[in-house]
Amino acid sequence: MVIDAACPAPPPGPTFALVTEARAATGQGLATPLSTKGSQIIDTVGRPVRIVGVNWFGLETRTFSPHGLWAANYKATMSQMRDLGFNTIRLPFSNELFDEGRMPTEIDFDRNPDLRGLNGLEIMDRIVEEAGRLGLRIILDRHRGPAGDSAEESGLWHSAEYPEARWIADWRMLAQRYKGNPTIIGADLHNEPHGPATWGSGDLATDWAAAATRAGNAVLSVNPDWLVFVEGIQTYDGASYWWGGNLMGARDHPIRLDRPDKLVYSAHDYPPSLYRQPWLREPRFEARLPAIFQRMWGYLSETGTAPVFIGELGSKFEEPDDELWMKAMTAYLNREHSKDGVKIGWSWWAWNPNSGDTGGLLADDWTTVNRYKIDRLAPLLSDSRC
Repeated sequence: MVIDAACPAPPPGPTFALVTEARAATGQGLATPLSTKGSQIIDTVGRPVRIVGVNWFGLETRTFSPHGLWAANYKATMSQMRDLGFNTIRLPFSNELFDEGRMPTEIDFDRNPDLRGLNGLEIMDRIVEEAGRLGLRIILDRHRGPAGDSAEESGLWHSAEYPEARWIADWRMLAQRYKGNPTIIGADLHNEPHGPATWGSGDLATDWAAAATRAGNAVLSVNPDWLVFVEGIQTYDGASYWWGGNLMGARDHPIRLDRPDKLVYSAHDYPPSLYRQPWLREPRFEARLPAIFQRMWGYLSETGTAPVFIGELGSKFEEPDDELWMKAMTAYLNREHSKDGVKIGWSWWAWNPNSGDTGGLLADDWTTVNRYKIDRLAPLLSDSRC
């Protein structure tokens, strides 16, 4: 979730899960690890990969487990994701998940007997194992430091309780734990930098581009197979956008990893119902959206600089203007950008019906699929290769 700098914060935001792979049938034909070439994500045999994912939140919250396990079996849930056409899950977590004594709650163990007695990290292991069995891929998303129900309130990747050293150490731990596991394709280093976060300022406490470079290289030093997803910030050079959505700074101060072929820039983008941003208040705002997308994040793909991934987008579709935004977004993502012919990957927010901002792809029973939303996503789900 993201807001304009001058505006009051919207209600607590979501968590995510996404899909990524060039797939044959259920996607089990993907040859990992993945890397990048120009604007494309490619597999080991050079096939273009399009991530079409869904965010499944909960591990970052005080339940320390993916939400919905009080009403459904996790394996059946993940099978639904695959059967609907997703190829990746974006899986948010908090650093507090790994603290001693933090145990999951809100799980019906009659429905999920094999999760009984496991801690949050061990439940993550089971999610990864099942995703691999189903042919799904996973992007791990560090959503926040302390457990909670939204993006990190400070907008930064560090705090007194969870300093940068802990943030990087936990990423190194995960990179080592899942090293050689083809199911996890990458690390989304920090969700929605905003507020005081800067890009290229050189300030140790606020320069997100510099911190992402440090963390990305630390991850790759342990696990060179992963992609490194680097989100935008909120405000750059006086221009404000959605939290995590402003990648203008990457033109002036590009991220330079030790492995350049592992970098993916990631933006978040939302419709008017989440917050009526200034550019969404104008008559026929939808006609201006392609130029806005291009300015904030699309130029990276259009120029062949690096792949772009929209880690979060979503709507309840309760307002007509959201339909206009969705049509413009779908057309932009499905365009063939640059000479690579690449189509931009994405991850819907959210699977969970308990997202206050966007609702979910499921009804409140955590089983029934919201067909109206799936119909809105059909043009994006119909092509999971590129």
